[in-house]
Amino acid sequence: MSQNRIITIGRQLGSGGREIGKQLSEKLGIGYYDREIIQKAALESGITEEIMESYDEKAGMSFLYSLVMNSTLYAGNDTKPLELRAYLAQVNAVKRIVDSGSCVIVGRGADYILRDYPNLVKVFVVADIDYRIQHVMERRNVSADKAQILIQRTDKSRASFYNYHTEQKWSDVRNYDLCINSAKTSLSGAIKIIECFISNNKR
Repeated sequence: MSQNRIITIGRQLGSGGREIGKQLSEKLGIGYYDREIIQKAALESGITEEIMESYDEKAGMSFLYSLVMNSTLYAGNDTKPLELRAYLAQVNAVKRIVDSGSCVIVGRGADYILRDYPNLVKVFVVADIDYRIQHVMERRNVSADKAQILIQRTDKSRASFYNYHTEQKWSDVRNYDLCINSAKTSLSGAIKIIECFISNNKR
């Protein structure tokens, strides 16, 4: 099992969790993985990246969609449902990434997947709703109403994915080592808090 330093970051949409993860990895000089997990899982599993994307941090795709995808886009001897195969491909990709070196991993239930690994720090990033709306508006060039809809839909999707594939509840503070409100700390402040926590974490 890996002895590398592992930092997982769960996040609400618009909280800046992705930016925090990226900047943290650069400051620590370690790998950063977000959507790269999807690419790696697709490459190693033989499932197309298009299918992997359709299941990315989502759960409970329609039966008809799964049936069509199973019959037309991924033929083979594996009889497990396509959604499960896609998830297991991500699980395997996450574990191989960790075994290759220290890293920051954003989302994909990595905190649960890697729960038994040593040197794991599990972070969850939240923010006040007004901050999140403004952040999404700026990043995606959308109106406030559209940003709020995106936030609601994305958070619901991430929660469904996480709750479906783990024995835990997404955003439950008991599942994480450190929870940060980025609206109160700023992104740079959040990074400093994580660095301080890591330096004082003796596990």
